[in-house]
Amino acid sequence: MATGVSLLEACSGPEEQYLVQPARRKPGSPLPGESTWVPGMCQQCSAGCGIQVRIVDGNARKIEGNPNHPVNLGGVCALGQSALQELYNPDRILAPQRRVGDKGTGTFADTTWEDGLNAAVTAIARTSPDHIAIIGADRSGLTGALWRRFSEALGAPAPAFVEAPELEVERRAAQIVLGVTDIPYFDVSHSDYVLSIGSAFLDRWRSPVHYTRALAEMRRGRPGRRGRFVQAEARMSLTAANADEWLAVRPGAEGILARTLAGILLSSGKIEKENAARYRNLFPEDPPGLEEGAALCAVAAEKIERIATELAAAEN
Repeated sequence: MATGVSLLEACSGPEEQYLVQPARRKPGSPLPGESTWVPGMCQQCSAGCGIQVRIVDGNARKIEGNPNHPVNLGGVCALGQSALQELYNPDRILAPQRRVGDKGTGTFADTTWEDGLNAAVTAIARTSPDHIAIIGADRSGLTGALWRRFSEALGAPAPAFVEAPELEVERRAAQIVLGVTDIPYFDVSHSDYVLSIGSAFLDRWRSPVHYTRALAEMRRGRPGRRGRFVQAEARMSLTAANADEWLAVRPGAEGILARTLAGILLSSGKIEKENAARYRNLFPEDPPGLEEGAALCAVAAEKIERIATELAAAEN
């Protein structure tokens, strides 16, 4: 009997400990296992496509394009999809680093943000403004403006921006030809004729997702008015494969093709005098003739002449 009573007493007790408690969460927070989508911007290249990141239990699981973003309208390339590999890369640096060995040894250790920022402030305070160099990677937009304001506040020289070589070349070309210091935007979707010389803009160029959609709009977005696209480059790239016509230019002779076309257009009298004068100031030497240019760039003379005629007849 004593044993039986003991068992009964052992089974008795607060029933709450045997009940499964419901999950408690803050208002508005997701349930465990629930997916939420957080908007952001892709940083894998300079295009800046809008993205949505699927978050489950605080971890990023998937990246998709943001349909409300004007650059990509929901599209995202393979490079953007692969950004999760950088996030979960085992070699990713997760904290500020301080050198613990001699210069050149590459020996670093983690430090806190507070210690790292204090070290940077101390170094700036004891350095003459003339000896401070600010190097950034994005000269346009808010980031570039903040770097410039920061250098002005310090009294330091203007920041130097290190961009991809092709962006520097394009920026310089725009300054010479168009008189602007920023990278121009090409309105492909409203063009009647697009001639791309050496620029595989559907492959790896500035914003392939955006320009892929723009090319589709040029071809089928305007009923009864389909644009024409000619790609001139040495290899059959993805861009060349999607062109209406591919001109297989000899490698390195793209500039010769461009100058040959310019010579034909100038001699036709269909170029405005102001633009013709600007071109001659940039290139005072005579452009190659049709036959010479065709031989140098390995494109048939009749093709070059036809392309020049089509360019002159295009409205946009």
